[in-house]
Amino acid sequence: MLFVLDNSGSMGVAQRRLQESAAAIVAGLDATGLDYRIGATTTDNSNYWCQGAGVGDPDGGHLVPPVSCRTHAGDFYFSGTDTDVYDEACAEQCNLEELSLAPGAPPWLSSDTLAGTSMAEALACSLPMGINGCGFEQPLEAMYLATTWSEAPGNLESGFIRPNAHLVVIFVTDEVDCSVDPIHEQTVFGEQGVGNQAFWSLPQEQQSPTSAVCWNAGVQCSGSGTPQYDACVAHNKAVDGSDAQNAAESVIRPLARYASRLDTLRASKVAGAGVYTFGITGVPEPYTGPADILYARGANPSNPDSFNARFGVGPGCSQGDIEAVPPVRMLEFTQTGDQPGVPLFSICANSYGAFFGQMFAQIDG
Repeated sequence: MLFVLDNSGSMGVAQRRLQESAAAIVAGLDATGLDYRIGATTTDNSNYWCQGAGVGDPDGGHLVPPVSCRTHAGDFYFSGTDTDVYDEACAEQCNLEELSLAPGAPPWLSSDTLAGTSMAEALACSLPMGINGCGFEQPLEAMYLATTWSEAPGNLESGFIRPNAHLVVIFVTDEVDCSVDPIHEQTVFGEQGVGNQAFWSLPQEQQSPTSAVCWNAGVQCSGSGTPQYDACVAHNKAVDGSDAQNAAESVIRPLARYASRLDTLRASKVAGAGVYTFGITGVPEPYTGPADILYARGANPSNPDSFNARFGVGPGCSQGDIEAVPPVRMLEFTQTGDQPGVPLFSICANSYGAFFGQMFAQIDG
């Protein structure tokens, strides 16, 4: 099981709810009767703007070694909004100052790596990653890299993925995938004089690029948008906003890159093992399928600080302290997994326990 966790500034409540799901995760795993490993990485693959004091180091798809969130309290502070969620997203649900792991344990959790700590305790303490990661999230590229590192000899995570075991990838993010090709990064994210601002939401009103760049560069919507678009789909665009003619021209890496990675992983499986993809993302609650998602018009120059202006589209779900972007690329990618049912669950839900029940029901034991 590979968790790809958003560790940006808006994820405090979602990480708390993931903590609260630890017992449900372990119950579902134990019910399968299968041996399991749980690894985690973050959506932080760096960006032109994600550097400097207060910003965490990018994980680049490497598995984050399981440690108690109490050991890195500083990661739960986001300087951009002066937000501290250490108590809410870590300490109140984690009582362990340190995890008790077997000597030389690899950067994942399994029955072989725990020594005196229960799996539920270990998950509740290690899954919260903090909120000081890059706000231009790259969940798909993080998945691609994490599965690649596992196959490369000499890496700490080498061997994490086994040919006779199901691979279950779970994305947890409140934003759209922004797996930008590094060769285009400065052009599309740079300030005036460095970049072309073609995908900025409101270049005249905003002083720096927002997450709207990720939406505008990787998604194409149809219809008037008054008040909703008819449909929005993943689309490959070149740096000037025109249709990309090939993968190299595409600002946001094409979904075909990630579907191909799944095909490679699937081909390596034996003994009936499969590859499953799920997401806790910005879909409505309850969610039964793509028809439930509404896509509201994006930026309005009269309100450059609105959600729609900052993210390029209206919220896919909104409840309490969580507002999340509709997951267009994530939606299309998860549909390429082996699960037979609905792969997405609302990040705005009050509890994620039901999601894990639904997820395990779709995995062929």
